[in-house]
Amino acid sequence: MTTRDIQQAQRSGLSRFLRAPLERVAGECAAHWGAPDSLDGVLSANLAELPRCRLLYALDAEGIQNTANVGTDGTEDGFRHQDLSGRPLWPTELPEQGLALSAVYVDQHDRIPCITALHAVPGAGGVLGYLAADFALHDLHLPAPEPDDPGWAQYRGDPAIRGTLFFQERAETRLEAEMDAALAVLETLFAEGGIFHAKIHFSGSRVTLWGTADPFRYHVHTLEEILDPDLFLNYPGPGELPCPGEAAEQVGRVLERFKELRRMDDTLYLRAGSLNVCNNLVGLNFSCDGTHYLGVGDFLARGMAFWVGEAAPPAGEGLSS
Repeated sequence: MTTRDIQQAQRSGLSRFLRAPLERVAGECAAHWGAPDSLDGVLSANLAELPRCRLLYALDAEGIQNTANVGTDGTEDGFRHQDLSGRPLWPTELPEQGLALSAVYVDQHDRIPCITALHAVPGAGGVLGYLAADFALHDLHLPAPEPDDPGWAQYRGDPAIRGTLFFQERAETRLEAEMDAALAVLETLFAEGGIFHAKIHFSGSRVTLWGTADPFRYHVHTLEEILDPDLFLNYPGPGELPCPGEAAEQVGRVLERFKELRRMDDTLYLRAGSLNVCNNLVGLNFSCDGTHYLGVGDFLARGMAFWVGEAAPPAGEGLSS
């Protein structure tokens, strides 16, 4: 799924979750629309029926608030008559009926990501206004997105680096001199399940690792630390591999291809390469500062001719910026 696909799926799920209860409350609001105090009572009586809602209020069709703010801490009258039509919670396309979700915005008071659901309040002559319900994203417990299906993406780097590409020449680093030994250590760490993500900085002779036992922190290691057998004590392997599959089975081939790309040319060469076996993704950063991301199978299917410019990507493939 793309970033946009994930966002659309989350919005669709949230809309399904909120549509029925907000429709019912909006119907009750319609019967009391001309009486602000009665409307406050309707909102107060229904707040508990909207799980995880931080704030309920009503607005007229122009975005002017005509009730108090009704929240878990009580009712606040000081917000009546404020114009919310210029706020991020006011959608660009207002629904004639049913539900609309605002753009995600950062609350100006609590500084947390929020979203507002607006449900049309029906009247005999059309929309009377809108019932608004504010939610903090962290209260909604949104489901984890489906894993990505990695495609091929290319991003241009610093124009200054690209402009001077042919004035530079690869200099062999200390890591290159010990490349086979260093890559063998990484292959073993992947095979034992001690790490699931590694980034090899060939030009800087260091490696950044993400351990399975402590996935929320990464660790940067010098060449000396990588070559020290005691490093395996830092990354204990679990009883089972964290992410079995194609990427985990092809670690050796990926690392060998990294080595070939590092030495493919004295001008155009790999500066850094990364592998994540859980999202089946390879990352490449070249001397021209161009960066590629692609799935493990796609990466291994491309011969060296592709990377040295003798082959073009398939028509319509890739993303550049």
